[in-house]
Amino acid sequence: MGSTAQLPFELDLSANKRNSLMTLIFVAIFAVAFYTQRESFASLAATNALAFNLVKFGPILLAALGLWVLMKAVFGLTTKKHARFEGDKVTVESSSILRNHNWSEPIAAFEGVRWRKHVTSRTNSSSSSSSQSILYQIVELKHENSSRCIALNVRRTNSRNSDWSESRQQLEHFAKLFHLPVLDERDGTVHVRAAEDLDKSIKDLAEEGKIDAEWDDSADLPAGISMARESDGAEAGVQSLVVEIQVLRAPIWLYGLFMVAGALVLLSSLLPFIFFGALVGIALIGAPILLIKFERKNPRTITVTRSRLEATNPSQGGASGKNVAMHKDIESVEVRKRSDIAALGKELLISSDQGEFRIGKGLSNEALEWMRKLIVSAIAKA
Repeated sequence: MGSTAQLPFELDLSANKRNSLMTLIFVAIFAVAFYTQRESFASLAATNALAFNLVKFGPILLAALGLWVLMKAVFGLTTKKHARFEGDKVTVESSSILRNHNWSEPIAAFEGVRWRKHVTSRTNSSSSSSSQSILYQIVELKHENSSRCIALNVRRTNSRNSDWSESRQQLEHFAKLFHLPVLDERDGTVHVRAAEDLDKSIKDLAEEGKIDAEWDDSADLPAGISMARESDGAEAGVQSLVVEIQVLRAPIWLYGLFMVAGALVLLSSLLPFIFFGALVGIALIGAPILLIKFERKNPRTITVTRSRLEATNPSQGGASGKNVAMHKDIESVEVRKRSDIAALGKELLISSDQGEFRIGKGLSNEALEWMRKLIVSAIAKA
């Protein structure tokens, strides 16, 4: 953890100087270009009313805008901000060419250590038509006054499905250090865990009565799920529960939408015949049909044994299509919003210090809650 491993320590909260520097360079280039072309503008103004008004009032407006941008850039370059954590309080000092601003708060005044994500898009330098998603994983002290939230750790990656393990370690480290709860807000809702429970497994929490581990095995199976008991190849004489997910990962109407779009493209490419357009139309119709057939023939499964949880997804294939977690390591099983397209529903998030994975896309909320109770009960009673 470096210098943040124990109190006291300091953090540099100053903004990235790169953006301010780029702004200064842009202002300088624009000013030089405008100055070198002033005679061309003047000659054009003699024959064009719009150009006349631009020449007359443009410099004043541009000067005001340029001054504002320039001051903002200079302010960004000269502002320094750092936080000092010592004892049971934090002091933040901010200084710039215009003013100094300091404030102090007891650590207990913060709501907790928040974990959230922020996604931005950036156009690729090699292709102006394509963009790249940049994901920021942010661990910060959350205060009811948003201006007093303090970023503790920020990681930048190039994928929405990147590894969360380092940010999770930072999150738990600071929660324990400050004796504050964890606030996981990555999916837009707040999931809270007390600092003293961060290293406890589901079995530990169930034994302490902090979670409900009851499950009614006589209840009817929810729609989209089948369950069977099979011999566990890894543990002789022991049976495993195998849950089969029999629904598609996305709503059937979404597949239908692609097929309708494909039909429209195909029809528009017939008269006159456009080979590439017809090929695209056939692909848009055929791909969803093949995907539906594959998913129904190769359903996803969740296997619960006395010591581990296995989740398989044949559509991914290889190592990425199978996730395994030992019961003793699993710390939470939660129903969360989908990480890919939140509007399509929810899924189960299985979390441990070794990592996390998601299962159950396409299931109803009722089915997901049933599966959550099943897994929690199996772990607690193993």
